Amino acid sequence: MSGFRHRVYKNYDPRAKVIKKLAEEVFSIFGRDPLIKLYDAYH
Repeated sequence: MSGFRHRVYKNYDPRAKVIKKLAEEVFSIFGRDPLIKLYDAYH
């Protein structure tokens, strides 16, 4: 998710927690995108 690791946030972007929760809700309905595993491993 471009823009969610802005350099201002040294440890964790607080918006990412909200986005991740929403993404999990969407995944429960539509299934997980295989690229998400890659993203999670990188971040």
